[in-house]
Amino acid sequence: MNIKTLLIFLISLTFVGTRALPIQAETAKNNIASDNFINALKTKVKSDSQSISQTPLCQIKLATPTKQTQKINQLGVSFRIPSNYRIESSKGYSDDLGDRLISILNPGHVQLLACCNRNKLAGCGHEVLTVFVNITKTRPEIANLDDITKQYSFEGVRIIKKTKIANQRAIVYSIIDPPTQDKYIEASFFNIDKTKTITIFYIENYPFNQQVFNTVVSSFALTK
Repeated sequence: MNIKTLLIFLISLTFVGTRALPIQAETAKNNIASDNFINALKTKVKSDSQSISQTPLCQIKLATPTKQTQKINQLGVSFRIPSNYRIESSKGYSDDLGDRLISILNPGHVQLLACCNRNKLAGCGHEVLTVFVNITKTRPEIANLDDITKQYSFEGVRIIKKTKIANQRAIVYSIIDPPTQDKYIEASFFNIDKTKTITIFYIENYPFNQQVFNTVVSSFALTK
């Protein structure tokens, strides 16, 4: 299973099997209730951007990210996303119960997944290639930032730069996924005590991903 297939499986499983996770804005009182969230799925997305052509039943367009942003605060981290975006949290890659994958969804992605679910379309949703925040327990073999890129056994990993994110030393790098040749841009760093490894990433050449990635990275903070 390649990286893209795994991501879509995790997103689809979360959306179909559970409620979509409400946005946590500046205060808990602003959390979106489940009924309001479902109603939001039915709203028309105004956009002249790239269509997501899954099936004649689910012709969805991606919406342009708003300049206004909202703050997400959960799982010991906080960051900002466009106000018209939503998040979903699902189990991460490993079997560790503490690992989480946060998907940052365009309104078009939310409508698409709702359409796929409503019409019970097998395999629908593979175009949900957005920005993700992956929080995992730091593995024993990962002692420093360089070890993060060394874990990939295939060629095509290139270090872009070393920087700071959330006041922590970070490494930004690209990965070419061999089966699909998709190019991923990833930024990885540790929490304060290095018990968690945090990776923010997106796939290049999909609308708005770099813009949203930059918003998340520039606003990222550790809250505990």
